[in-house]
Amino acid sequence: MPHKILIIDDDVHVSEMLKKFLRKLNYQVATVESGEKGLEKLKKEKFSLVLCDVVMPKMDGIETLNKIKGINESLPVVMMSGFATHDRIVKSLEKGANDFIAKPVSGIQANKIIKKILDPQVRKLPGQPSPTARLLREGYLGLLNIITNMIEIKNSYIKDHGARVSKHAIKIAQAMQLPEGTIEIISCAALLHDLGKVGVSDLILSKPDKLNDQEWDAVKMHATIGSGMVEQL
Repeated sequence: MPHKILIIDDDVHVSEMLKKFLRKLNYQVATVESGEKGLEKLKKEKFSLVLCDVVMPKMDGIETLNKIKGINESLPVVMMSGFATHDRIVKSLEKGANDFIAKPVSGIQANKIIKKILDPQVRKLPGQPSPTARLLREGYLGLLNIITNMIEIKNSYIKDHGARVSKHAIKIAQAMQLPEGTIEIISCAALLHDLGKVGVSDLILSKPDKLNDQEWDAVKMHATIGSGMVEQL
């Protein structure tokens, strides 16, 4: 008999996307738009797992989680949250949530977490990252994206340049058959390769004319400046 999953999220677009994806994988899926409706559903039907958004109007995800555990303490609950609500994710893990999915939600990532919780064979596989380890990783990657956006806001002519360099770097690393962890480090480094330009004068970076030798030397210093900044990470 297929596992039955309840999705609680006030964002109907997210719920419908996940429902379509998970149904293709032979899960039975029901969706509701609020914590209150989710609790009513749980009192009437049996589910294998709940996916619950953290930020919702009226009854938020933390309160919903508490009440779900009051109905069925052993029912697995996976929280869904964006980078800005990591403190709430930590609270939910402390209050009994089994794991979390970062928004924007990836169906593939959701399926991996669901299988890890519901399939004993997958749960026993070595190298499964803990929710806390993944939370730290998501936070670190979110911080890298914020830094990259700051660099590109200051220098509009390099918009999306970091992402393009990172994409090409990943392809090269994959062609070299480097380990997955090494590829991720290379990807992050590529995103930050222009970080040192925050230490270069805006007048030089935005100059429409050809740079003189002194100005060009200042631009080339961005690699040294960036290296010093990255060493602190």
